Amino acid sequence: MDEIVLRKRYGNQWFRVNGLIQPHDWMVEQVAWSLAGKPVHDVWDWVITNIEYPWGRIGWSDWHQMKAFWKPSVLGRSPRVRYHQSDFWTMPGEVLRDRVDDCKGSSFLLTSLLRHWLGPRQVYMSVGYYEQHGQNRLHAWTTIFLPNGTPLALDTTYPSPLPSSVWVKESPHYQPFWRANDQRTVILKPALAQKV
Repeated sequence: MDEIVLRKRYGNQWFRVNGLIQPHDWMVEQVAWSLAGKPVHDVWDWVITNIEYPWGRIGWSDWHQMKAFWKPSVLGRSPRVRYHQSDFWTMPGEVLRDRVDDCKGSSFLLTSLLRHWLGPRQVYMSVGYYEQHGQNRLHAWTTIFLPNGTPLALDTTYPSPLPSSVWVKESPHYQPFWRANDQRTVILKPALAQKV
């Protein structure tokens, strides 16, 4: 298996995952031009700030999900606005149009934006498990590789922008099954790759 094909868009349509990462979509290009010259961290923050995460049932034992679905308030944490959107794999232009999506759509968007400045071996959309407190949750994020080969997880579900000093190494909490961008797919765990 050297590619990932998704059947989660409009019923029986099938898409190669690479086709959902679109650096040359005209809406993506407009945002990329507005962010030209900004560091990777600022592009990541732009997605966190401008793309709302839809919320639903909260699993209080899942800290990562709670942080994504609830926003800070003066009295602690309050629920975000609820969106009624069916779960499917969204293209970056649709994410920009709606300004709301889950980890998959916002990761496709961030990866598409970063592909304007980073090469196909430097940035990917990754899908796998996010592990915390011994529990694995299916998740998607953007991975960038430092010059020394260290993978960093740029998680677009954080509730607010992060200080530029905060970078998260992919291991041990982020465990990818596969990575993809508009040109490449890398399957790391073939037995788990079709879980999505």
